[in-house]
Amino acid sequence: MAKAEFTIVKGTLPFLVSLIVMNLITKTAFKYFAITLVWLLLAFYIINETSFVPEFIPYTPIKIRGLIFTFIHITTIIFFEKEVLHINPDLTISRLIFYSIGVWFIIESVYQAIRQLTFDENRLHSFLVAVIAMTIFNSIISFLTAFQLKTKRTDRLITYIIVILVFFSIVIKIFPNLTAP
Repeated sequence: MAKAEFTIVKGTLPFLVSLIVMNLITKTAFKYFAITLVWLLLAFYIINETSFVPEFIPYTPIKIRGLIFTFIHITTIIFFEKEVLHINPDLTISRLIFYSIGVWFIIESVYQAIRQLTFDENRLHSFLVAVIAMTIFNSIISFLTAFQLKTKRTDRLITYIIVILVFFSIVIKIFPNLTAP
C-alpha cells in the first residue's frame, strides 16, 4: 500500500495564513462596529433626549457633546488599531489606516442614517456632510494613532499634530463659512 503524501503548493501556506489573519481582522472590525455604534447611539440619546448633560462646560464655550463624541471616536480608534496590530504586527501604517478608515466609514454611515431619522428636513445633506466630515476627522486620528503605534516616535507625532492644527487654522481663516452654523 502506498503512503499518501501531503504537499503544499508553493505560495499556499502564506495565502492560508493571510486568510486566517483577515478573518481575525474582520471579526475585530465587527466587534468594534457593534461596540462603537452602541456607544454613539447611547451618547446621542443621553445628549438629545435627556436634560442630564448640560450643553456647555461651565464658564467655557466648549460643548460637552463634542467632547463626548470625540472621546468615543479617539478611544475606539486606538483600541481597534492596537488589537489589529496585535493580530498582525507586520501591517504597514497605510494598511492599518485603511482598515481603520473603512470600519469608521461604515460605523459613521449607519450611525448617521439612524440619526437622520430624528430630522425633519435636509436629511440627505446632513447625512453626507456628517459622514464626510467624520470620515476625514477619523482618518486624521487613524493616521496619528497608527503612526504612533507603529513607530513610537512621539516627537514626530507632535510635529504632525502641530502641522495639522496650523493647516486647519489657515483653512478656517481662508474659508470662514466652514465653521458657520
